[in-house]
Amino acid sequence: MSKHRTTAETDMFIEMLGAIGADYTVDYSGRCMYGERCVSVDFDTPAQLAILFVDLMAYADGSWNQTLIAQYKQLIIAAAYNLKTDSMGLGEVAYWPAFNTDHIAPEDVDAETGR
Repeated sequence: MSKHRTTAETDMFIEMLGAIGADYTVDYSGRCMYGERCVSVDFDTPAQLAILFVDLMAYADGSWNQTLIAQYKQLIIAAAYNLKTDSMGLGEVAYWPAFNTDHIAPEDVDAETGR
């Protein structure tokens, strides 16, 4: 399994996904995760996944704070390197075991949205 990012980094990644309007969840448990939960995004085509990363980079570049821009970009690079995908039959899911969400209490996650 990939190295876990810090809780603060995971929360920042979730914040970025929310800011760009990504349809993400925080309760995905993929292959070989043994019940641990992480951030995930459903997609239908590889182009949608590519656009997600373009949108994340545009969001990072939109910050006025140079330190924050650098932190955002480091997280985006980490997300690209730690990306895993799985076929869900009707679509695919991109998930990031390194962005572990076990610090988010299951009762705080909406059952419908996964957020």
